[in-house]
Amino acid sequence: MREFLMLSDFDKKELEKEYRKYPFIDRLIAIKQAELEMKEDNDTNIGGGRSSFISKPTEAIAIKRQSDQYIIYHQHLKQSIDEIIGSMDDVTREIATKRFWDRTNYRTWEDLAKEYHYAISTMYAKRDKLVSDLACRLGKI
Repeated sequence: MREFLMLSDFDKKELEKEYRKYPFIDRLIAIKQAELEMKEDNDTNIGGGRSSFISKPTEAIAIKRQSDQYIIYHQHLKQSIDEIIGSMDDVTREIATKRFWDRTNYRTWEDLAKEYHYAISTMYAKRDKLVSDLACRLGKI
């Protein structure tokens, strides 16, 4: 229970936003990788003559991909959410899907509490558990 006290309302909302990114993470990573593959003009030899460095574009792209913090974070985020989803029971998985990933019908925690016949406090406890699990896996608490 102590973990929940360490997360502010702002932190909880931010972590809920991270859950909402889940269906789009692969796309976000692919876009960033495409940006990294764009060739940069780093010719500092404006006077002519031979270049003093060896060009290895494939190696440079691979290094950029492996060291890019945006890609690393989003890969870790995807892996963390995959693990959390794998450990959920069926009802919690349904609730998370309806709350975070159902694009046709946005539901609040209160709406979900009514739909599943839970007390609102119980639904918020489920939310706090989901959020704290993600915060722990991301190293935020």
